[in-house]
Order: sequence, then structure tokens, then C-alpha cells
Amino acid sequence: LIEDTEEVISFFQHYLVPEGIVYLKKKTNLSESEIEKALYEHVRICYDLCHFSLQYEFHQDSLNMLQNAGIKIGKVQL
Repeated sequence: LIEDTEEVISFFQHYLVPEGIVYLKKKTNLSESEIEKALYEHVRICYDLCHFSLQYEFHQDSLNMLQNAGIKIGKVQL
């Protein structure tokens, strides 16, 4: 479902954050901005070098796009 950098960013921006805000507003006393900040801080991706290479993406470009979108890497898989 998520095959390249653009799809990772789209998933975060159009699904994870909006759905996370709705869900966590019911479970916490946090504001929407606090929830969004927490999601970007605690939900991270596993950056698989082979997978991104098979998508013909340049790693530095992918890493720059993720950083600009505020998406953190929790694990790198070689």
C-alpha cells in the first residue's frame, strides 16, 4: 500500500494524522496541535534501503523529503 517516499508522506498527511487526531481527541485531553506533534514525534518509519532502491529513489532525495515533511526514521534496514 505504501511503496515510495511520496506515498509515505501522503499516508502521514492524509490518513495517519487526521485519523489519529479524531481517535486521540476522544481518548486524551490534548489539543489537535499537541496530538499532531505527538504523532510526528512517536510514529516513525523503518527506512528499508533495498525497498527504496527498488522504487528507483535516490536515498538522499528520499531522506530530504521525509525530513521536510517532519517524518522521522526509527529504524534503518540494510
